[in-house]
Amino acid sequence: MASDQLSRQQRRKVQRDALERGAKVMARGLGPELGEAEALGIALIVHERLTDAGRPARAGEAAEMVETLLEKTLANEVRGLDLGCRKGCSYCCSALVTCSAPEIFRVASWLRLNATTAAAPIKLPEIAAEVVRRHGVSLEQMFNERAPCPLLIAGACGVYPVRPIPCRSLFSMSSEACRLALEENSGEVPIVGGAMQKGEMARTLLLAAVSAAGLSDRGIELTAGVMAVIEKPDAEARWLAGENVFDGVMGGDRSPGSRRAQDHIAKLLGALVG
Repeated sequence: MASDQLSRQQRRKVQRDALERGAKVMARGLGPELGEAEALGIALIVHERLTDAGRPARAGEAAEMVETLLEKTLANEVRGLDLGCRKGCSYCCSALVTCSAPEIFRVASWLRLNATTAAAPIKLPEIAAEVVRRHGVSLEQMFNERAPCPLLIAGACGVYPVRPIPCRSLFSMSSEACRLALEENSGEVPIVGGAMQKGEMARTLLLAAVSAAGLSDRGIELTAGVMAVIEKPDAEARWLAGENVFDGVMGGDRSPGSRRAQDHIAKLLGALVG
């Protein structure tokens, strides 16, 4: 029976079952396959946080929930692999990073508390100046320029504890291959495909919950998005109220397959909680 045809009592039972299934996956991490019931459960858990009006920072908290799930997942995904990724290697940190609004709010909140007290202080005016410089630059120009991420500090991620999903799920088996791809535009990077897949799965679950909550699921360029809201403590509340606080910030579209998966889960979730 479709969820939109369920009685209130049946819907509550489906919700309880989904929440139970979702909680188990949240505790252990994503496996090789994710069933529809488990996906719905995770999205429902995230949706409940996103719609909890008593939590002012609930968008960033929702991102943290999904990123924590992803960390558990990736620990299993890369266990035993001889990765090329290590502190000080930042060749991949010249790519344009597009993420969700909840991830942006989490990074901005962390920076408000830690920018000046971190071991390597983060100079927000310099980041803001780089964002201004990049404004109006085409994606092709940015790709060819290969400029490092403005959030890099002394060759390391300045927001590593709260880095967004695309950054968390990118792993390479060879630092040298990354160097050649960046500096000489040659060869292919041997990325860990399973980790990338899990990252996309995590993003789909987060955005399904965002969409079902009636919020904007538009992709937002990381650095410009952070700088657009970091000096506006009420930006998250305004976004949760439906305001476009990222007007003029570059974004990106999802792949058709990811978009279909997101819309499917959002539809099931909307019918369940509507």
